[in-house]
Amino acid sequence: MPAFVLMPQKGLSEESAILTRWYVKSGDTIKPGQYLFAIETSKAVFDVEAEVSGVVLETIGEEGDEILIKTPMCVIGDPGEEYSLPAQPVLQQATPDSSPAADFTVSAGPAPAAPDGKPSIRVSPRAKGLATKKHIDIFQVTGTGPGGRIVEEDIRSFRQTAATSSPVTAVAAPDDSCTTAKNSSIRKAIAGNMHRSLSEMAQVTMHTTFDATEILAYRQKVKRAAKTDITLGDMVVFAVSRTILDFPVLNAHYSSEETKLFSSAHIGVAVDTPQGLLVPTVANANTLSLCAISQEIRSLASLARQGSLPPKKQTGATFTVTNLGTFGVMGFTPVINPPQTGILGVGAVEYKRKPVAGEMIDYPAMALSLTIDHRALDGAPAARFLQALVQSLEEFTLVLAE
Repeated sequence: MPAFVLMPQKGLSEESAILTRWYVKSGDTIKPGQYLFAIETSKAVFDVEAEVSGVVLETIGEEGDEILIKTPMCVIGDPGEEYSLPAQPVLQQATPDSSPAADFTVSAGPAPAAPDGKPSIRVSPRAKGLATKKHIDIFQVTGTGPGGRIVEEDIRSFRQTAATSSPVTAVAAPDDSCTTAKNSSIRKAIAGNMHRSLSEMAQVTMHTTFDATEILAYRQKVKRAAKTDITLGDMVVFAVSRTILDFPVLNAHYSSEETKLFSSAHIGVAVDTPQGLLVPTVANANTLSLCAISQEIRSLASLARQGSLPPKKQTGATFTVTNLGTFGVMGFTPVINPPQTGILGVGAVEYKRKPVAGEMIDYPAMALSLTIDHRALDGAPAARFLQALVQSLEEFTLVLAE
């Protein structure tokens, strides 16, 4: 009996995903574990593997299509085996009189015209629902999805533009060559999340430095002993996980109605990937050793850059650490990941001078930038957290011994 490979659901809130690549074609012989196709969700890019062996009898959908979850993607069976293909709910052809609850269909060839002469357009389910809710004519919206499909962010952008537009004369840009690239789903998700963060929170950033002599010396000792190459960032995450539980409002999720205080530190670690910024979560970091934290960060970062980070590894963080020190950045203003109440930015090492026993000495100063949600906590408790974290980092071996 032939096997139908369905579009997987990679997140609880995902309704669809974009088919980005086919690795196989009809007639190919495949075996379990072989890549069939790649998909892009709002969080990451994933490769889908075969679970059975056989021949690919048919592939369904084209690269660039947005396809609903649990939709048949391809059929695997024996050569010449007969099968009946279920209906394919891939894209909705929207017309002025279509309702949000209309069935999703695939149309072949040129898009048909609506009864009033307007051409049909491609629109995602979420975008259609939001447009209906906000009384927006989708025929006035420009789609930025594959093939000009209208996605939810297009509706939001249209509303914002309409609300802020004024009758001014546009000035033409210089006639210069440029390259236009469509924004990926991940880029749009990052943009939406950061915009909501800054528009809905009362964010305040405070900066400090600490004497990094001890953590630099410890790292060199570990390297000389041929142990795992523990990074300065790993040590900061370790110190944060041991310090933050004494400041529960920073290890929390805030909403207008309540603040959830967590008894374990689940630390999000920002990772730069080819798809965009992802933040995998080191769960229960306060219970892990320094080596275990280092190994977990390295493993999660590798999965993120490969586009195979599971969605469950991208959720549940109670606080986030982001490190730009490796790029020589001294201090910056990190943006909080809602509903968290804080985020720590790690900067580069810069040598400074300070008085010790009546003499001025040079020492390696490492920059820290803490952004807090001022709705959830005040500046003084946040400053005390920074003080405690500085002490943990400057006396790092004592923290390890606890």
